[in-house]
Amino acid sequence: MPSLILSGHPCVGKTTFAHLLATRALRHPSNTISNVVHIRECTACPDQTKAACYSNSHMEKTTRAALKSEFDRAVMSKSNNHSAECKVGTEKGSGSTLVILDSLNYIKGYRYELYCISKAAGERHGVVWIMGSDSDGECTRIDMSSPSDELAKKRNQERKELQMKHEDEPLEKT
Repeated sequence: MPSLILSGHPCVGKTTFAHLLATRALRHPSNTISNVVHIRECTACPDQTKAACYSNSHMEKTTRAALKSEFDRAVMSKSNNHSAECKVGTEKGSGSTLVILDSLNYIKGYRYELYCISKAAGERHGVVWIMGSDSDGECTRIDMSSPSDELAKKRNQERKELQMKHEDEPLEKT
């Protein structure tokens, strides 16, 4: 089954979409998915908060490396399990694993490296763009409930800086 890379600005619903996608894939009547591996900052860097993962360029680089390593492990183990199952012979209805990488994934070169990992493992790969408006209501509500206005301003500034870093792919016109 494919590996999916979720990409988008902060607070546009990537994690919510990942949970929905995982739930629907597991409940699908075809039973082609028996397991979902959901990789995100809290699984790749469990000792850091999401804000700390992107607090400076060194932490961003470390976070991307940890996410890529987790993705590589998940895709390669999925590939190895698939190879072993093919030798033994699989029963009809035995599902496979879906890997979802849920992070900002804002650098095109990084997304290409993830693509290369999937292709090296012989797995399908897709990128899902989660689009949102500039007035992300949920994040604004969370920030405004913050105990200090200074902290809310800092979070909004960090979010805007991350949005400016995002490298979108040009959309093809048909």
